[in-house]
Amino acid sequence: MIVRVFSSGTGRGQGPVNYLLSSIDHTGATRKIMPKLMEGNSNTTIEIINSISRDWKYVSGVIAFRDSEKPTQEQMLKVIDKFKQTFFAGLSASQYNALFVLHRDKDNHEIHFVVPMTELSTGKRLNIHPVGQKNLDLYQTFSKVLNQELGYAQIVPDPLKIALPSHKLKSPEFKADNRKNTVLQTHIKQAIVSGKVQNRNQLCNYLEDELGVHVHRQGKDYISIRLPGNQKNRRLKGPMFDENANYRDMLETSRKSKVPVKLTDTEYQEQKAKLNELINERAAFNTMAYSKAKPVRLGGEARAEKYVQPAMPKITITKETIPMANNTVIKRMIRDALMRMLLGTPTKKTVHQVPNLKQVLNRKNEVREKAYPSTRNNPPVSNGAIYSLMRTIDQVKMSIHEAITDLANARSPKERVIAEQRLKQLQELENQLGMQLHEAKLSIGNHQNNLKLKH
Repeated sequence: MIVRVFSSGTGRGQGPVNYLLSSIDHTGATRKIMPKLMEGNSNTTIEIINSISRDWKYVSGVIAFRDSEKPTQEQMLKVIDKFKQTFFAGLSASQYNALFVLHRDKDNHEIHFVVPMTELSTGKRLNIHPVGQKNLDLYQTFSKVLNQELGYAQIVPDPLKIALPSHKLKSPEFKADNRKNTVLQTHIKQAIVSGKVQNRNQLCNYLEDELGVHVHRQGKDYISIRLPGNQKNRRLKGPMFDENANYRDMLETSRKSKVPVKLTDTEYQEQKAKLNELINERAAFNTMAYSKAKPVRLGGEARAEKYVQPAMPKITITKETIPMANNTVIKRMIRDALMRMLLGTPTKKTVHQVPNLKQVLNRKNEVREKAYPSTRNNPPVSNGAIYSLMRTIDQVKMSIHEAITDLANARSPKERVIAEQRLKQLQELENQLGMQLHEAKLSIGNHQNNLKLKH
């Protein structure tokens, strides 16, 4: 078993998600076995990816098993759970979204995944495959530990194998490219085994003089070539194309890579300790990076100096101080409304009856009357009340993101019904508060116009 991460991630969500669930594979052929959704909600994943304005929108990859490895359904679910605990360390399930789909149309099992690159409670960028050696170590160690625990042989890379870029693996030209690679790799390996080629310079001469391959460029860890009959150059990467490659040592390693190898007890404990250390480091980073997430509060207010007011139409403040007597009423109204709307949380595992249209209209009129009794006989609401409403709307929006995640991760029809009802209630609350905010702004504007007329 090995985890590979693809280099794609800039398009809209329909691309990767529809590919994973489609009955047609990347070559245009019909899959022998239909994909199976293991975890997540495809529509939610698409919506979240499409809501991201940054260039890089998602991470996709595959947990691939060898043909001889036959994991059970229970084992695959455990691998998915371990994957989330490792690469989303320090985050709760409400802070990220992920889609896992099983492919079995080849001879092996492949669990494909798509992860939107956003942390849901803050909207900040979330990348489970950042650049750096620490991240590569985390993926490699994860594979080693899981292979040992599942009873599988370790992955020993063959240094004499030509590596294709990850985006090539999914391209229609993959089969043709792979055939050319196989022929090229066979000739190169024969030359190394015979001793004809002992270093990279000799390899480049061999390619040009005996195989008719034009070597366009030699980099530090790659060479760029053009095959006979091709119009474009292609880059070859892998240990044997490194400028300091030792082909004699690589030949011995290549032989050993064909022999199944498992970790000793000591090696397993060492790798497990290393994995735990790397997971703790990632958890610490994630906790620090996304610690400013603020869920909806059912009572009290955050300190005003920590609030960044969103853009809104300018309101002219007159020299006359507008009474703030209604602030207490509005605070109590917001708290009561939140309590009523949020009683049906997923943790209670009970289905609450959704109010009918008449009840909703009566409730809205009640809330409005409590919030704005001053529009007829008393002074209007204050700017402080508007601030309170705006802050509450922001908090409700955060909870809507959490509700979408709960809906995506629902594992039973009952959990889905609960999540759908909670999302509907939160959206209703957001609409109500938005109407109240609009009326409050109008009330202040009308009051200020009356003051100007008096003067």
